[in-house]
Amino acid sequence: MQKLEKMIAEAPRLAQEVERRQREELLTRASEGRNRLDVSIALHDKRYETGVEQPRGSLRKERREGRIVFLVLVVVFAAAVIWIATHLHF
Repeated sequence: MQKLEKMIAEAPRLAQEVERRQREELLTRASEGRNRLDVSIALHDKRYETGVEQPRGSLRKERREGRIVFLVLVVVFAAAVIWIATHLHF
């Protein structure tokens, strides 16, 4: 019974301490100067870590390759449309 009374007596002090710690943590996070939209920190998932982080290659190279593939597909599509139009005699 005394143990429970002691816990009840200490509860408000513990609640204030927890609230103070949360407030301090919030202030330190707010003063770090990070952008709210910086999702790279929030989305870091340790379940998929391999231990060795490989550097990300240049996106410019991927964009250029994407454009080339797109142009090739457009040319093939245009050639197919022309071939169908000449053989079906619309």
